[in-house]
Amino acid sequence: MGSLISRGWESMPALFDDNGFYRLRRLMDRAFDEPMTGQPLAFQTGMYVPACDQEETESHYLFTLDVPGIAKDAIHVNVSGNQLTISGERKEEARGEQNGERYIERRTGTFSRTFNFPTAVEAEEVEANYENGVLRIAVPKTEASKKSRVKIAEGKSGVFSKLLNKSKERAA
Repeated sequence: MGSLISRGWESMPALFDDNGFYRLRRLMDRAFDEPMTGQPLAFQTGMYVPACDQEETESHYLFTLDVPGIAKDAIHVNVSGNQLTISGERKEEARGEQNGERYIERRTGTFSRTFNFPTAVEAEEVEANYENGVLRIAVPKTEASKKSRVKIAEGKSGVFSKLLNKSKERAA
């Protein structure tokens, strides 16, 4: 399962996408995460894990989770440091006594998903919206963490010029 948001040191491999070892590691992770059936382990064990789309814009990290059948009050969104945790519970429907057999495919139970951001975020400015079984979360980046385009100067100028001159003075 790919992720825009890192879960630890995984933010580094973005710099090394062409690295064969990185691709091998991802294949190994997938092999152990999806044994035999090709489905993530959580789905095989009966755990409820809501699907989550992740997107990064210049100013925000955006999350969209499918959480049908879960009441808004049963979902919790917490931000601590550079970490977002989304948790909740899908309860099993109460059923009266039934004759015959049942086959249940829908998953119930608690879930928790945690995402680590590679940069600081504005925890107090996080917005969450729940509509028709879809939870949307917008996590703003801090001003310091937003990307900016660097103008490339011609020749030796600025800090490099000063540092090079100091190096030459020491060598002389």
